[in-house]
Amino acid sequence: MSARTFDDLLRRVAPLIKHEATHSEPVGEAERLAVTIRCLASGISQQALAASFKLGSATVGCIVGEVCRAIWVALKDEFVAFPDAAQWEMIQAEFWYLWNYPNCVGAVDGKHVRVRAPVKSGSSFHNYKGFFSFILMAACDARYKFTFVDIGAYGRESDAGVFTRSSFGSQLIQGKLPLPPPAPLPGSEVLTPHVFVADEAFPQKVNLMRPYSACGGGQHQRHLAPGLASSFFVHHVLCLARVKERDQML
Repeated sequence: MSARTFDDLLRRVAPLIKHEATHSEPVGEAERLAVTIRCLASGISQQALAASFKLGSATVGCIVGEVCRAIWVALKDEFVAFPDAAQWEMIQAEFWYLWNYPNCVGAVDGKHVRVRAPVKSGSSFHNYKGFFSFILMAACDARYKFTFVDIGAYGRESDAGVFTRSSFGSQLIQGKLPLPPPAPLPGSEVLTPHVFVADEAFPQKVNLMRPYSACGGGQHQRHLAPGLASSFFVHHVLCLARVKERDQML
């Protein structure tokens, strides 16, 4: 991270992490942010991180949690702001232009982020893949930018369950999102709703489209499936690639 970026981030989060001085050498806002950035960027253990900054291990744990919450509060409205009606229109236009898929406003998927089993958590974080994790649920636009994130669900839960209980998913299923009104597909006069695309783990809804299952399928399904694979499902598979790469790095 450049010094300029660090200073800009510090300016945004400093009011949220400032504390009254209770002793002669308090941990300042800049050092708190530096500790957190080092933790997030390197994946270093809490003990090693504490030693490198000459702080207590418990102190470092409190700092990282507090600053992460402050970063989210300070940046979410600017960088993960919920799209308005005009932005949904722009997203669907980009899906058509870049991926040759009409009336699409996003791709949705979940990612298991590997963690150490929290103390006394039982099997809550143990997933079907055989390791402990929490779930990152996200939607992205045609240019791989996040439009919605939900972080922290138990690893044992399914993608569909996490999505349905999230504020975004529940609003989508209930038809409360400010999506563009139904519009005709190219070459057709039939009005078709705008949709998010997802894999087979998600339910089929009016504004949520999933592929046909791998087994069975009639003549029309066999004709339709290749078109889906060549357009948005390639994008859907890759939509969280940067998250998976970052997870491997950490």
